[in-house]
Amino acid sequence: MDKKLGLLTIEGYATTQAETLLERLAWQVRHTAKRCDPESVHDLRVAIRQLVNCLRVFKQFFPDQPRKRIRRQLQAIRDLAGEVRNRDIALEILVSVLSPPDAELSSQLAHERARAKRELADALHHWTRQKLFRKWRETLGL
Repeated sequence: MDKKLGLLTIEGYATTQAETLLERLAWQVRHTAKRCDPESVHDLRVAIRQLVNCLRVFKQFFPDQPRKRIRRQLQAIRDLAGEVRNRDIALEILVSVLSPPDAELSSQLAHERARAKRELADALHHWTRQKLFRKWRETLGL
């Protein structure tokens, strides 16, 4: 920030945005790990997408290798969350299209969602234990 003019440089803006989005993602990871309901899983995917986009758009302001590693890690979690979200959407469609919904198919989707939810929750707890967000903040210079 230019103190004389009170202006934020583009690099300062990029850093501020990345830090804000990283904090939001850290909160969302903890929240989703506890609840893993359809809304929190959706919000987790949105938070990941926003941070990935920030790192992509402002890539010149962040170290290359750490930025790429973080994006790969984010994609891995987003993929796990996507598996849960796909089952949520499939169950919603099943209920809206079939009256009454097919019990066998509903049961299969619920079983698949439970498995995907466990995998996602395990990965989110691992991230929290590893203090990845603190490490990312340091490697990105935030």
